[in-house]
Amino acid sequence: MRLLLCRSLLLLCMIIITSIQTAEVTLPIIHRASKKDWHDFLGYQIASPIGISARANNDSKAIWLAARSGYDVLTYKTVRCYEHDAHPLPNIRYVQRVAPLTYDDIGKMIMVTNNKPENIVEIAVANSFGNPSMGVEQTRNDIKKAKQSLLEGQVLIVSIFGNTLEEWKKVAQLAVESGADIIEANFSCPNLNTNNEPIYTRPDDIFVIADHLVQTITSDVPILIKCGVFTNLSVMKSALIAAAKAGVRGIVGVNSVPMKVVNKDGTPTFGTRIMAGVSGAPIHQLALDFIKRASTIIRKENLNLALLGVGGITMPSHFSDFLKLGAVVALSATGMMSNLCLAAEYHEQLSLEKIKKEALANKLSDISVIKFGDFTLKSGMKSNNYIDMRLAISHPDVLKTLAVHLQAMQQRCPTDLLCAVPHAAVPVTTAFSMISRIPMIMARKEAKDHGTKKMIEGVYAPGQTCLIIEDVVTTGASTLEAIKTVEAAGLRVKDVIALIDRQQGGSENIASKGYRLHALFTLQELLGLLKKPQELDQKKMDELKSLIDEQKKFYFSSKL
Repeated sequence: MRLLLCRSLLLLCMIIITSIQTAEVTLPIIHRASKKDWHDFLGYQIASPIGISARANNDSKAIWLAARSGYDVLTYKTVRCYEHDAHPLPNIRYVQRVAPLTYDDIGKMIMVTNNKPENIVEIAVANSFGNPSMGVEQTRNDIKKAKQSLLEGQVLIVSIFGNTLEEWKKVAQLAVESGADIIEANFSCPNLNTNNEPIYTRPDDIFVIADHLVQTITSDVPILIKCGVFTNLSVMKSALIAAAKAGVRGIVGVNSVPMKVVNKDGTPTFGTRIMAGVSGAPIHQLALDFIKRASTIIRKENLNLALLGVGGITMPSHFSDFLKLGAVVALSATGMMSNLCLAAEYHEQLSLEKIKKEALANKLSDISVIKFGDFTLKSGMKSNNYIDMRLAISHPDVLKTLAVHLQAMQQRCPTDLLCAVPHAAVPVTTAFSMISRIPMIMARKEAKDHGTKKMIEGVYAPGQTCLIIEDVVTTGASTLEAIKTVEAAGLRVKDVIALIDRQQGGSENIASKGYRLHALFTLQELLGLLKKPQELDQKKMDELKSLIDEQKKFYFSSKL
C-alpha cells in the first residue's frame, strides 16, 4: 500500500501528461493577460506572476504541462553536476495535519497517513527525496527541452545544488549552458560541508558561495537563493544582507518545513531518515510570515532583492496572499500536483475581479467622482485630475459596492475595529462596518472644546487592533496623523486600506513607518479602466504618468 501511494504521487504529472496525449484530460482554459498587462520580473516580461517551485519530478515533461496550465514562472527540479539517485522508497507520504504549523512545531513529530484528504486544499505531505539528479548530458538535454517548451511570456528557473564550491560552480555553468533564464541556488537543503546544516542559516557561507556563483556566471543570468523557515529574525536579516552583498537578485522562500516524520507505531517513516520536509497546506502561514519579515528587512535595509513566495498554495487566493504581502512572484508545488486547474482558477478569478473593478471604476466616473482639468491638491501638487469620493454619499448603490470591496480586502487584515480617516472616508467605512459587523470608531482631527473633548469617538479597549480606512492616499500625511491619534489611545495599527492610491509617495511614506497599505485602485489602474477615450486619451495617460513621476520626486525631495 505504501509503495503504491508513493509511486502514485511521484508519477502524478506523468499520468496527467499521458492522459492528455490520449485525450482523456483536457487542458484548462487559461485567461492570459494582454501584453500591456504583463509583469517585469528580473528583466523578463512574464504574462503573470505565478509559477511552480522546484520539486523532484519537475523535468521537461512536467514543465511542458505547467506551462500550458497557466504557470508562467517555471522552476526545473534541483540538479547536481553528477548523477545522484533518489532516496529509497518510500520517500513521500501524506501526513496527518490540518491546522497551520507554528514556529514551535518545527522539528517536532508528525504522523503519516495512508488517506488522501477529501478536500484537496488541505493536502499535506512529507518527503525525503535527496535531490536526485540525472547524468550531466541527460540533465543538459532535458533542461534544453524544458526551455524549448515555454510559451511567450514565460521564464525558466533552474534549481541547483552542490556540496563544494567546485560543485556549485560546475552545476551553475551546466544550468546556464542548458538555457536557464534564472538560477536558483538551493540553500535550503542540508549540505555536507556545513555540518549537515542548511546553508541559508549560515550568512558567511551564503556570501562565499553566492559570490563565487556570481563571479562564475559571466552572462546576465540572475541568481536567486532558496531558503527555509528562519526561527531567528537576526539570522534572517544577516542572511538577506549577505545575499544582497554577494550580488544575489532574489530570495525564494520557503522550502518544506523540517519535522520528525513517523508511522503510527513511532518508527521513522523514511527508514533511517527521521527528519523530512513537510509541505502543503499546513506550512502556508509560516510561508506568508517569511514574506512579511523578508519584505520588512529588504525595505528597511534598502536591499535590491526580489521576493518569490512559496508554501502551501492550494487555493487560487493563496497566490494573491503572497503577492499582496510583497512577493513579486508566487509559486506552487504540492498544490499544483494535487489540482491541475489551480492556476486556471486563479486566472479566472483575476479576470472576474478585473471585470468587477472596471464596472466600479466607470460607475465612479459616471457620478463625477473622477474629474479632469487643472487642480491643486492639498499637498500643493498640481494635477490634471481630481478624485472626489465625497460624492459617493449620494449614491447608496456605489457606497455598498465600495463596502463589499473593502470587506474582501479586509480578509487579509485581521482587526477588532475600523477607523475612518476624517472626513471623506466616514460614509464608506460606516457601510463597511454594517455589512462586516466589525465595530467602528471615529478619530477627530482635533478635540472639541466642549462636551467630553475626546479625540476618539466610539467604544474600544486599549490593546485592540484597529484597521484604518482612507478614501484617497496622496502623501499619506493625513493617514499617519489618524494613526497617531488612534495609537495614542492605546490601540494597535498594522494595516491601512485605501480606495485610491494616487502613487505620489503616500504608500512609501506609510510603509516607511512600518504600516502596510492596501489599495483598491492605484490612480493609473483606475483611470486605465475607464471607457471614455474622449475624456482620457493616450496623451492624457502619458501626461498622467509624467505627473506621477514628477510628483514623487517632489514629494521625496521635500521629505514630507
